Amino acid sequence: MTTVHKPPEILPNLLILISGKRKCGKDYLTDLLQTRLDELNIEVGIMRISAPIKYYWSEKHNLNFHQLLDSSSYKEDHRLGMLQWSMKYRDENPGYFCCEAIKMANAIGKSIWMCVDIRHQGDYDWFVEYYQDRLKRLRVTANEDVRKARGWTFTEGVDDTASECGLDHVTDWDLVIQNNNDDHGTELNHGLDTLVQWIQSALNK
Repeated sequence: MTTVHKPPEILPNLLILISGKRKCGKDYLTDLLQTRLDELNIEVGIMRISAPIKYYWSEKHNLNFHQLLDSSSYKEDHRLGMLQWSMKYRDENPGYFCCEAIKMANAIGKSIWMCVDIRHQGDYDWFVEYYQDRLKRLRVTANEDVRKARGWTFTEGVDDTASECGLDHVTDWDLVIQNNNDDHGTELNHGLDTLVQWIQSALNK
């Protein structure tokens, strides 16, 4: 039996979804944006869909949750198992990991939310359905040679599945940032400027 999970009643002014493939620089961009927002004294609820997945996987298999959160080989050793389990669980419980990510980020009550690892069609559709009137969607891209230089290697069963390719068909992103470390970060900085403008505009509503 499928159970659809509904969002919390308290809504943010703005929800930003950040999508991109492995080693495209999503976390780097998020860290830079967080620094800018800290300087402006703007508090944001930063959620990761992967956080509840890794938490429940670590509990289920007696693993180190904090090591699963970082970019170590420990996480890579368990990636495929987590992926296969979470995909099945998503199908049976649409929106579950989205709701849990919101809770784990202590986002409820904050005016700005950011989901910084949106990968799956089901998660994307859930956020669009419930937050469409307060939603901005960002896609971060990088060339394969750049991703390889950052440590990415193609993994069968991961890079050719819905976790990496599920949103490739989406073409109407509100913003696309190409993060190839070129032009002295000009495009990245312009993208960060746009994100800050979105956030400041939402706070002034």
